[in-house]
Amino acid sequence: GIRVLVRSRVHGDVYKRQVYDDEFAEGTAILEIPLTDGGKTRNMTKSERKLQEAAEASLERLEERLRYDVTRLFYLILAQKEVVSALEGALESLRLHEKDVLAMLEAGKAARVDALRVAAEVASTEEQLLTRSHELKSLKEDLLLVMGERKKAENFYLSGKFPEAGTAPDEQDLTEKALQSRSDYISALRTIDAREYGLRAAKAAKNPEISLRGVHAYRSTSGGSNESRTDAELYIEFPLWDGGISSARARQARSEKAAAEAEARGLATQIEYEVSEALRAYDVAEQKTAVARTALESAQELSLIHI
Repeated sequence: GIRVLVRSRVHGDVYKRQVYDDEFAEGTAILEIPLTDGGKTRNMTKSERKLQEAAEASLERLEERLRYDVTRLFYLILAQKEVVSALEGALESLRLHEKDVLAMLEAGKAARVDALRVAAEVASTEEQLLTRSHELKSLKEDLLLVMGERKKAENFYLSGKFPEAGTAPDEQDLTEKALQSRSDYISALRTIDAREYGLRAAKAAKNPEISLRGVHAYRSTSGGSNESRTDAELYIEFPLWDGGISSARARQARSEKAAAEAEARGLATQIEYEVSEALRAYDVAEQKTAVARTALESAQELSLIHI
């Protein structure tokens, strides 16, 4: 509260009753605007942005992989259905042929060895049909698992057409295209950029920080005395020694960048190998298709001759 203290001398011999206040209110507001921190914040922001882009590319690669798995299983199922259908037709024809041979054997127009040969072919075809049917069921179960469905393979039916076969592109062009479009490789490159900015941010920790600081102070007493003051100052902070923390962080950032570069090089090599293997598999498939087409044409000619 307010209390009366002893008289004080003012201007020599004149005494006045003075009132002193031992309660007051004061406040200080400080506004600090960072002007530059040596590039630390800017590089950290760029690093986080590149890491976000790398994560998005990784997610895109997962989506591409999922679509690829579904498409691959879909066409494998279609191909397996064609094989099963062909084996069913062949088995039906062999059984009819077996009846004819048995009838000819009873009539004495065929040898016993002919009947045994046909029976062996029937048994072999039945075994192939059983194996292929089981493989078809397994492929359906794999596709349902990839799609997250809980249906049973027996109740899952698919139909569709095979895409038109195109010409195999040049391996070098296909590799370059894969390196430009593969999301996992793009993610690896973004990670390298992020590590580079992280290294710059770690090095920038040794740079001085410059800020503009504004200070406003206010003081008021219950006696009506008010004072205020506003100052503006340029604040510069020089990091002299931090116990080696900044150097350790820079070494860590440098190691992370080197690891990201090594991972990208390994992924590029893997992509080149995958492209080479895919083209080799494409060539083998074309050769098998040509052989199968020739065998089918020969079988059709023999069927016409038999008729």
